[in-house]
Amino acid sequence: MRIRLASVLTVTLALLLAASCRFGPPAPPAPTGPGRGRTATTYTFTTRIVSVAESLRCRFQWSDSDTGNWSDWLGPDETTSASHAWTVPGRYHVRAQTQNARRQVSP
Repeated sequence: MRIRLASVLTVTLALLLAASCRFGPPAPPAPTGPGRGRTATTYTFTTRIVSVAESLRCRFQWSDSDTGNWSDWLGPDETTSASHAWTVPGRYHVRAQTQNARRQVSP
């Protein structure tokens, strides 16, 4: 019975690792920050890492053709923040992405 249980655990772990390699890291929650503002004013946004399996790094996409730099490596439930100022009035959708050590990027 022990051999079967060990085999099942090994197969399950192998499948989880394969899925992780195939699908990449999970996307972080939507960044929190101000809902409106003015041009040429710097605003700060924050998100957190939700992965429990590996360290990830994070970057913000500002929706104005600018993407921030990758953060340092972060562990589960750690937060990261970045700041940005827009130069043109408009509606912008701020989002965050994660990257794992295999350079896979979240959607």
